[in-house]
Amino acid sequence: MLNTVRTEIHCLWHSVPGDRFHARYRRVRKKAVTESVGPRVIRVVLAVICFLIGGSLVFLPVPEFPFFIIGGALLAAESSWLARALDRTELRIRIWISRLLARWRGLPMAGKGFVGAIALSAACGELYFICRLCVN
Repeated sequence: MLNTVRTEIHCLWHSVPGDRFHARYRRVRKKAVTESVGPRVIRVVLAVICFLIGGSLVFLPVPEFPFFIIGGALLAAESSWLARALDRTELRIRIWISRLLARWRGLPMAGKGFVGAIALSAACGELYFICRLCVN
C-alpha cells in the first residue's frame, strides 16, 4: 500500500500541469473496474478528514494548505468535474505566482525590505493575537 501511495504521489508530482488531476482521475477509473467499493469510500473519508484538519488549522499560524490539496486530490479521483476544476485552478495559480514573482524581482532592494518588514510585522501581530487568545 505504501508503494502505491509513493507511486501516486510521484505520478501527481511529475504530471503535466493542467492535466495532473484529470490524469489521476483516469488512472483511478481504469483501476475501478477491478476494485471494490472499499477504496472509493476510504478515499472520500480521508478527503473529509484532510479538509477537517485543514479547516481546524486555519486559525493557527501553521500551513494548512497541504491538507486542502491532499483532500482535493483525493476527491478529484472520484469526480471528473472536480479534477478539471483543480487543473484549471492550478493553471490560474501558476500564472498569478509568475506575475507576483516578476513584480518581486523588479522591486529595488529597499522595496523588498519594506515588503518584508510589513510581512514580518503582520506575522508578529498574528502571533501576538494567538498568544493572547491562548492565555485568556
